[in-house]
Amino acid sequence: MIKTSASSPLSPTSISALLHRPFTTLGRMCLVLVATCGLFFSGVTHARANIGDIVQLKSVNYTDRYVRHRNYMGELTPVASDGDKKDASFITRSGLAGMGVSFESVNFPGYFLRHQNFEIKLHQREESDLYKKDATFIDERGLAGKGRSFESVNFPGFYLRHCDFRMFIDNNRHGNAACNPSESVFEADVSFDVIGMRDQDKTIQMRSVNYTDRYVRHRNYLGELTPVASDGDKKDASFITRPGLAGTGVSFESVNYPGYFLRHQNFEIKLHQREESDLYKKDATFIDERGLAGKGRSFESVNFPGFYLRHCEFRMFIDNNRHGNAACNPSESVFKADVSFEIMSESAQP
Repeated sequence: MIKTSASSPLSPTSISALLHRPFTTLGRMCLVLVATCGLFFSGVTHARANIGDIVQLKSVNYTDRYVRHRNYMGELTPVASDGDKKDASFITRSGLAGMGVSFESVNFPGYFLRHQNFEIKLHQREESDLYKKDATFIDERGLAGKGRSFESVNFPGFYLRHCDFRMFIDNNRHGNAACNPSESVFEADVSFDVIGMRDQDKTIQMRSVNYTDRYVRHRNYLGELTPVASDGDKKDASFITRPGLAGTGVSFESVNYPGYFLRHQNFEIKLHQREESDLYKKDATFIDERGLAGKGRSFESVNFPGFYLRHCEFRMFIDNNRHGNAACNPSESVFKADVSFEIMSESAQP
């Protein structure tokens, strides 16, 4: 039998499942490389979502139904109301287990889809290895030949599946009485169109978690952290989140200087007009991560791994706390706070 411990040996059944699906092992190797490099496609139907995208997972065989949580359990239902839409919307995060993807609830921040006793549940994040593995899935080409399928990292061959409109992980040989044993039905049940909800293209402000009256803004084409006192300040501190120009992550376009993006240059954050060079696109692209301070969000440079968007002496840089920037406090706790920002919608600002 397969045990819940990740170190347990695979059963003959699960080994057979791997051999039966030759794509799985090779696919996982390729996808791990893709995830490590951050090369995710934009969040549209039939494609993977960028890390940080808000997505919905629509069944390929019940095209009016979406994966959602209700009473902390995973279900597949129509989306008829605003509440349904929120329950069916998830932020795609880098896999908590260090590979693949994890799905964080939009309306229950810090709660992730995970499997437990083969059922899909919505549980608050824990730091245990078991939780992280239960909440991590490998994003693969849909077994039905369309959409995407999501394989459990600690139960190889078991995929996110709907059966009787409830959500499980299943390999079609586990004996779940709720599931149709037909191989073609299995392949359809584990395939989902990824519908990007484009939290990108929203206008936001980034408020410092350790200077809560100050926001990231541009002034004289340089990045600063200042209070927002006037309408002009508010415009300078407002950015449209765009799909990352480098093909992954997120980029920040100025609201009052359309076509100008925040980018780093010589480790300083500047507002420069968009260019088509690879260097510009990478300089202007950041990976949206859980805030290093334990709250908010942190934004890691795609071409300087380990360097995050940071304020030091109320100026904006990318920094890794070891670069030797004289403006920055070398304390590790200060660093984590300096690189963490609350994301505020435009309507929430003064």
